[in-house]
Amino acid sequence: MVSEPISLPAPGRAQAKIRQLSRVGLGIAFLLIVVIGGWLSLAPLSSAVIAGGTIVVETAVKKVQHSTGGIVSEIYVQDGDHVNLGDPLILLDDTVAKASRDIYQSQVDEMLARQSRLQAEVNGASTIDFGTLEARKENSEVAELMAREQRVFDTRLQSKISQQNQLRERIGQINQEIEGLQSQAAAAETSTQLVQKELDGVRDLYAKNLVSITRVNNLERDLASLQGQNGQLLAEIARARGRIIETELQISQLDTDYRDNSLATLSDTQAQLAELNERLTAAQDQLDRVMIRAPREGIVHELSVHTVGGVVGAGELLMEIIPTADKLVIDAKVAPQDVDRVSIGQEVHIHLHAGNSRMTPDLVGTLTRVSPDLVVDDRTGYGYYTVRVALEDDAQEKLEDLTLIPGMAATIYIQTGARTALEYLSKPLVEQISKTFQER
Repeated sequence: MVSEPISLPAPGRAQAKIRQLSRVGLGIAFLLIVVIGGWLSLAPLSSAVIAGGTIVVETAVKKVQHSTGGIVSEIYVQDGDHVNLGDPLILLDDTVAKASRDIYQSQVDEMLARQSRLQAEVNGASTIDFGTLEARKENSEVAELMAREQRVFDTRLQSKISQQNQLRERIGQINQEIEGLQSQAAAAETSTQLVQKELDGVRDLYAKNLVSITRVNNLERDLASLQGQNGQLLAEIARARGRIIETELQISQLDTDYRDNSLATLSDTQAQLAELNERLTAAQDQLDRVMIRAPREGIVHELSVHTVGGVVGAGELLMEIIPTADKLVIDAKVAPQDVDRVSIGQEVHIHLHAGNSRMTPDLVGTLTRVSPDLVVDDRTGYGYYTVRVALEDDAQEKLEDLTLIPGMAATIYIQTGARTALEYLSKPLVEQISKTFQER
């Protein structure tokens, strides 16, 4: 007897089919969870700090200004011109600056001539060494200053010599007086000796009663008178010699006064000369600055002076020079919450917003600077940290036809390392849980 297959009712077959499909679906879902979970926990994803930046020259744009301003005499450049270091840009009127320089130069020359004359007087020289003025004596004003000081020198020197000669003549007269007094003293001494000899003889006669006492007294009186005259003559000779010493001191004092007066005046003159030299230096510097020159090689940008005869103010921005010889770098602004993830030396990927940005190749650079403190934008009030990125040497070659110029906008991606996708997804949850427990 052949058994026939047992056929299930239709609802039972459907339920079996559903259970089978459910098991397959669960298996597929589990497999997907395993694969995705494995990818999330194992696959590394690059992380970066993103910031907007601008291409700038490494040493910054050079601002051209003038410290005092003035009237424009000539304009030598226009926007877009290439200039080299020291090239003339703008010439200001030099009338006032030149007049000021000439006034101080004349005063300095006058003080130099006077200083030379006083130095010669202090040194006791018979001629003046005018030093640097000698090379400029072809200038009529300088020659007149030298001649004037020479006249003063000659007059003062001759006056001193004349006074000293008068005193020397007085010494000669006194010496003659001394010679006369010495002659008188010698005669008085001779007379004294004769009277003394005669007195000695008379005294012997008086002792023998051969002469009267009157004769002895007369001789003694004559002897005393002669001795007194001799003493007076010697005193006059001593006084005369004293006058000679006083006169010689007066001669020496004339030299001392001549030198001391010159020395005192020389000190004042040197102080004035030092001050005038400072003013002359400032005036010469002001005159030199009427020609405004390029502070370095570059391109003239934003020229604000266009009128000859116009006035520029002190410190007014006249133009900018964009250096062309400097390297180009990127300055960018990093948000405060990201600054802890950036450091000098990190690799940076750069995307330029120029031309067809989708076709422009990205560049690579290196982070070279991070500002030490937060910078606050005065206009918006938002804070940020400035960073600087140095481009690779072959950056321009990679761009081919696109030329890097200052002012181009760029987005930079500062590479901070790699983390798994699971770490990215779990970090906010972990931080929130940690914060919740800390608050409790």
